[in-house]
Amino acid sequence: MNALTAKTDKFGPAEQDIARRRAELAAAWPAGWRSMTEAWAGRGGDAAWLMGPANYLARTMETRWAVDPVMLTCFVPQAITVDPAVLSRLDFILLTHRHRDHMDPELWSALAGSAIRWIVPGDMLVPVCEAGVPQERITPAEAGVPLDLQGMRITPFAGLHWEYAHGWQRGSPRAGIDATGYFVEWDGHSLLFPGDTRTYDPAALPVFSGVQTLVAHVWLGRKAAGNPRPPLLADFCGFVAALKPCCNVWLTHLWNVVRKPYDYWDERHARLIRDGLHDLLPGVTVAAPEFWRGMDL
Repeated sequence: MNALTAKTDKFGPAEQDIARRRAELAAAWPAGWRSMTEAWAGRGGDAAWLMGPANYLARTMETRWAVDPVMLTCFVPQAITVDPAVLSRLDFILLTHRHRDHMDPELWSALAGSAIRWIVPGDMLVPVCEAGVPQERITPAEAGVPLDLQGMRITPFAGLHWEYAHGWQRGSPRAGIDATGYFVEWDGHSLLFPGDTRTYDPAALPVFSGVQTLVAHVWLGRKAAGNPRPPLLADFCGFVAALKPCCNVWLTHLWNVVRKPYDYWDERHARLIRDGLHDLLPGVTVAAPEFWRGMDL
C-alpha cells in the first residue's frame, strides 16, 4: 500500500476521488507547466490555457495576458515549485476578486518588477500593492469604463458573486463578495468572463453583443455537488443561454481539489450542463478545457 492509498483509505469514495485527482495534478504539473508556457510564449494563433480551475493564460494578436493567474502550489502544496519567470512576458493581468483560488500573492511578488499592466478592482488594490506591484503599473477596473490595451478593448463590469435566493438584490444575500467580470474584444473576436456567479440573473448584467466564447464558472448550488440533479442546473443553463454565445462555452471552475465533495464540480456536472445546453444553444460547442492544454479562439 502506497502513501496515497493509505491516506485516502480513511475517507469516503468522493474524498478519495479528489485526493487522487490532487495527486495526478501534482505529478503532471512540471511537464504541464512547461508545455503550457512554451506554447503560450511561442508564436501562434489566438488561444487560451487553463492554469487552474478558473485561472487563465491567453495569447491574442501576439498580446499575452492572464485572468487571475495562479500557480498549482496554491491548490496543491505538494506540487513541485516551478520558475514563473516566463510570465514576465505578460502584457497585462486582469484580477477579479479576493477569494483564495483567484489570488496568488507570491506570484504577484515574483512578477512585480516586470513591465506588466495590472487591471485591479478597487477592493484588491491593497493586497496587490502589498505584494510589491508598483502603483504606476496598476489601472483600476471601473465597471462600465472600457480600457484599450495592446489593440484590445477590455470592459470591466460588476459580477454577480453575491448569492440571493430570489433574484439579484432581492432580499438580503446569503453569502458572497464583490467581484469584477470582463468582456474582452480584439480584431473581430470576443471573450466574455462573467466570473464566479452565485445568482443567475442575466438581466443584472450589461448587454454584450457578439459574444463568441463564454467562459462559464460552474456552480450549481450550495453544498449540492453530490445531488444527482443539482438544484441550480436549469438556472445555470438558462443564464449561459441568455448571454448568447455564438461559438463556444467553456465550463471551468471544475476539479478544484481544495474543496469538500459537496462543493466539488467535475466532469459529471459538465456532462449534465452539456445535456442541458444542447437544445438551448444549438451549434455551440460546449467544452470543459483540460488543465494546461491550449484552446483555440
